[in-house]
Amino acid sequence: MVLEYATPSEHGLGQRLSMETISARLSQLPIRPVLRLLGVASHFADRALSGKRAEAEARLVDGLLRPQFRERLANLQMADEGIAFCSSQQTLQLALLALRHCPDTESEGPTDLSFRLGDLIVALADHLSDGPGSSRDELLLDLVRNALFYRLNGVLDWFDAAYGLFVQTAPTLTEDVDFVDIDALLRDRVGMPLDLYWAVSTAVGVA
Repeated sequence: MVLEYATPSEHGLGQRLSMETISARLSQLPIRPVLRLLGVASHFADRALSGKRAEAEARLVDGLLRPQFRERLANLQMADEGIAFCSSQQTLQLALLALRHCPDTESEGPTDLSFRLGDLIVALADHLSDGPGSSRDELLLDLVRNALFYRLNGVLDWFDAAYGLFVQTAPTLTEDVDFVDIDALLRDRVGMPLDLYWAVSTAVGVA
């Protein structure tokens, strides 16, 4: 099924906001909780495409969409099951804007932070198909956003620890009854050694 994501202009969901207004509202929100919430939202938006759409989209709607807009979305989806709430592209584009505009403070933000971000995610959908696409500078900022997100959430530390476990420790456990030669297995099944496979999979994981 091809999904169509709800927008204020086409579907009457949420508020229509200019890019300037979206940026101005982001400038009032702290970067760290914003990125954490958008990371979670992106995860559930991707899960909605993997056969668990109803469960994942319910989590998104409950967490991000203000109650007064939920009936409108439900009516849209009853009329057309191809209408979806939001995509990971929207959440990640908003994260990129957040890097530019949100201040780095110790605040956890307002109590309705998730709903404020939901407002902006929906409003941003009106703008994603406009223009010639991302510029080189925007793509570089997207890379910075990815690095910052994973650093804030400790994922880079996990990759560092896991490297020591899989590449340095596991190959030395040859006397263990459950020993598996991971390097030989990857060479046979994937066609590359363990260190190369790790480098490629880690690059994909944080890109």
